[in-house]
Amino acid sequence: MPLIFFIHHKTQKKMETKFKKIKKGEVFIFESDALPIFYDSNFYVDGAKVVPDEVNFLSALTYDGTKVAIHSSETHMVVSAKDEVGNNVFCIKNTYPYIRATDSRGNSVFFTSEQAAENANYKFSFRLRRFHDANCDEFYGDEKLLDYHTSQNRIDRSKLIQYHNENDEWLVGLEVEKVDSNLQLDGDAWEILTNSGWSKERDGSLGTYGYELVSPILPLYDNVRIDNAIAPVRKWVNGKSNEKCGGHITISNKHLTTENLLISFQQFVPILYSLYPNRIGNEYCYVKEWSKYFSYPERRSAFNLKDDRNKLGGRVEIRLFSRVANEKTLKWRLELLQMFLKDKCNLNQFAQKIGCPESAYYKHFAKQYSHEQIGGKLVEMDKYSVQYKTHRKGLAPSVKKRINNTMGYDVFGGL
Repeated sequence: MPLIFFIHHKTQKKMETKFKKIKKGEVFIFESDALPIFYDSNFYVDGAKVVPDEVNFLSALTYDGTKVAIHSSETHMVVSAKDEVGNNVFCIKNTYPYIRATDSRGNSVFFTSEQAAENANYKFSFRLRRFHDANCDEFYGDEKLLDYHTSQNRIDRSKLIQYHNENDEWLVGLEVEKVDSNLQLDGDAWEILTNSGWSKERDGSLGTYGYELVSPILPLYDNVRIDNAIAPVRKWVNGKSNEKCGGHITISNKHLTTENLLISFQQFVPILYSLYPNRIGNEYCYVKEWSKYFSYPERRSAFNLKDDRNKLGGRVEIRLFSRVANEKTLKWRLELLQMFLKDKCNLNQFAQKIGCPESAYYKHFAKQYSHEQIGGKLVEMDKYSVQYKTHRKGLAPSVKKRINNTMGYDVFGGL
C-alpha cells in the first residue's frame, strides 16, 4: 500500500520536493481523513498532511485530544494507552495528559483519561497517591486509622467525592470525635475515605480507643446532600463517646472574609455558651472575652480563625460544640446554625424567639430541652453575654419581661 499524503493544490508542487526527502515513491492525493504530521517529528513538513497507514505513519493524540500523524520510527515519542472503550491508542508523551497507573505486578499501564482508567477498574488510590488496579489488596491496605489531619497534609481533595459546588454560598466541615474500641477497628480507613470522602483518623487527645471523623466539605444549606454525605459513615458517627470528645464545626461564606464571618457570629455566641457551659473552661476550646478572639487569635479557643483574617471565603472553626452523641444530635446543631446565620437577628430578637413556644426556635430547642431547661438557657445566655462582653448590658429589661410572659413563668425573676 503506498504512503498517502494530502497537500492543498496550491502548495503541492512546492512541497513535493520536500516530501521526496521522506521516502521515495510517495503519492500525493486529497483525503478527508489526512492528519497533520506532529510538529516535533523529524518528518514534519509545514502545511503537509498524511493519511496514517499504521505501518509507516501512526495516528496519535496531542495535549488537547487533537489527532496528528507520527512516523513509526519515532515511537519513543508516544505511549500506548487504552481509551474509554478499551481500545489502544497512541498519545504524544509530555503533551497529552494521559493517566499513568500501576497494575497488580507493579507495571505501568496508561489510559487516555481518568474515566478510561475507571472503566478498566483502575482508580485513584489516596493511599498510594496514584491510579492503581482497584482489585489489588494494596489499593486500600489494612490501616484502621489515618494519621491526624491526613486530609490537610497528603490528600488531593479534588479527587475526593464532592458534595458541594461553586453555587453554595455557605460551606461547612464537621469533626466527630469518638471513643469506641469496636468501631475504631471496624473498616479500612483508606476505603472509607475513597467511598465517602470522610477521613477516619487518630487523635492523641482521645486515648487508646479514640478516633476522629473529618468530613468532606459540605453545603450548609442543603440537607439532602448532607444526609447523603453522612449515610456511608453513619455507624461511626453513632459510635460511643465520652467527655473527652468534641464536635468541632467549621463554617465559611464565599462573600465574607474570615474576620467578618466571625463578626457575624456575635449575636448568637452567648446562646452557644448557654448550650455548652461545660466546654467554657475546656483547654481545647476555652472561652474568652469577645474582642480577644480578634486581638489574640488562638487555635484552641472556642472560635478559631483558620485562615488569614482578610481572606475572602475564609473559615472559622467553632470548637465549642461538645461530643456528638449521634447523627440526630449532629443534624440538630447544623439546623440551629442554619437558622442563626439566615435570620441575622440581634441577641434580643433571638432570645424572644427562643422564649416563644410558638416560634420555630423554641420548637427546635424543645427537641432537646424541656420547657424549664429552655428558660434556664435564656438566663445563661443573658449572663454569658455580659461576662464575656459580647453585649455590655445583656438582654434588655423589656425583652426579659416579654419572655416571662410568653414562657408563662418568672424566667428572669421579679421584674
